[in-house]
Amino acid sequence: MYLENQINAETFQELWQQASEKPTKYDRVLISPKANMAAIRDYGHFRIKNAFIIVQSGTIWHEWEISDFKLLKCSGTFSFNAKSIRNIAVCVGEETEEPSYLFFKDMEEASSHDLFAIGAVETEKCILAFCFDWQNRKNQYLVADNYDGEDSDLFYIMRTLKELPDRKEDMNETAHTRSEYPMEGIQNGAST
Repeated sequence: MYLENQINAETFQELWQQASEKPTKYDRVLISPKANMAAIRDYGHFRIKNAFIIVQSGTIWHEWEISDFKLLKCSGTFSFNAKSIRNIAVCVGEETEEPSYLFFKDMEEASSHDLFAIGAVETEKCILAFCFDWQNRKNQYLVADNYDGEDSDLFYIMRTLKELPDRKEDMNETAHTRSEYPMEGIQNGAST
């Protein structure tokens, strides 16, 4: 582990510890091969029921998926610690790789990191949806109640977005199959 990454890892752990001591001031999410949890201010500490997260860091693509408390996809560790949209620390991928740790403390602070993360994390009590765009210095997240314990609307939207490329492929195949014969007839001069 490079010295800078080791220092960043220590800083991240200090922030994580600070947040765990003041749970009403921070939102935290952790997904790794060993554990998954969300600690959302005003809601408490929970296992993650459903999650879908996509992260692009430079040319590297990471995905995490949890369905009904089961980890389905895991590209190493994903964790974030947020005090506000202007004060966020994120760990992406393998904790020993450089750069794994990113800190965003001020919207005006320039960032050389090319990181984009979008996702939804659902517990039995609430859902947290987020979009972190380091390069454009724009971060957003929201927390909403999950009233009935069923899959929330926000998670349904994220799952639908995830499935959209597959649906588009299916639609293209269907359109190609339907138009194949009429196009053949037109090209041969036959009318339909």
